[in-house]
Amino acid sequence: MKILCFQLKRIGDLLLTTPALAALTRAYPEAEIHVAVDKAFSSLFPCLPAHRIHPLRGGGSSVWIGLLRERYDVCLDFNSSDRSALAAFLVNSPLKITYSQFAWRPFRKKIYNTFVSSIPNQRHTADFHTDLLSPLGIRCTETSLLIRLPTGVLQTTDALLEKLHVTSPFVIVHPGTFRREKYWLNERWLTVIRHLREYHHLPVLLTGSSSCKERQFLKSLISYKKAPWHDLTGKLNLSQFAALIFRAHLLCGVDSAPIHLADALSIPCIALFGPTNPFQWRPRNLNSRVLTPSRIAPHSSQAQEGTMEDISVDMVISTIDTLLADISITPSSLGIACPSPG
Repeated sequence: MKILCFQLKRIGDLLLTTPALAALTRAYPEAEIHVAVDKAFSSLFPCLPAHRIHPLRGGGSSVWIGLLRERYDVCLDFNSSDRSALAAFLVNSPLKITYSQFAWRPFRKKIYNTFVSSIPNQRHTADFHTDLLSPLGIRCTETSLLIRLPTGVLQTTDALLEKLHVTSPFVIVHPGTFRREKYWLNERWLTVIRHLREYHHLPVLLTGSSSCKERQFLKSLISYKKAPWHDLTGKLNLSQFAALIFRAHLLCGVDSAPIHLADALSIPCIALFGPTNPFQWRPRNLNSRVLTPSRIAPHSSQAQEGTMEDISVDMVISTIDTLLADISITPSSLGIACPSPG
């Protein structure tokens, strides 16, 4: 049996699809699970719970040809973009499944033969993705994100930490994101990093992508001359970054892929949400904390209100102190005297 899954959206969406991939493997242990994704995430391919990855977006004609030579028993399209719909139309499969919300798009009713009703803004995205498995008789109660880290990647990351003379415990701060409205102010991140260094005496690793737009927005932070961190922005691929998160004791960031990586690896995380609703996108491991600008509970499906600027430094620092105490990482646990107030 072969099952093909299309997930051509961003890395966060791909990570939030991993519970569905794992559920397919549990339900059909003898089946081959293939996933069509964006080539940009190629370094993460060995970490995904799938037997074969097709870099359909950006992979060239050879990927399409190879895909069309396969015969699949089931085709699951998690996003029904024009690209994935075309591939679903061409691929050889008797059962083609997508969401009913996409049925209105051109030609979808001719391409797919099974539509699943699920309301995305009423479900966490990981749960929404597992809903697509219902025509196969799969009902998921376990929707934790899942990635696996190859030994070689962990060894490379350990060698990097040794080279930087960084020992555990350490904190990752990831201020970057694809969307401008998700950024928090650079000067506030600087205050938070100083607190981690001066109060908790924890090494800080600053991470980020190689995106020119992201680096431009973070320029004042990255170029800070007396930087109390190790700058790893743009220096890691996705699998290396995942391994670094796995070695960390805490990740602080905004609503972007790293918080989902931390969630998948059960690493404590503080996630800042502004314009996006954490009800749909929040990390759900027990050591995660979600901060929002509004008074609406993070677990509410109500529309999110406020901006990133409404999240105060004091709120973030207080959450860091509480979470580090909860996971038993405090200055006193490290044998360090706490600085006097003021």
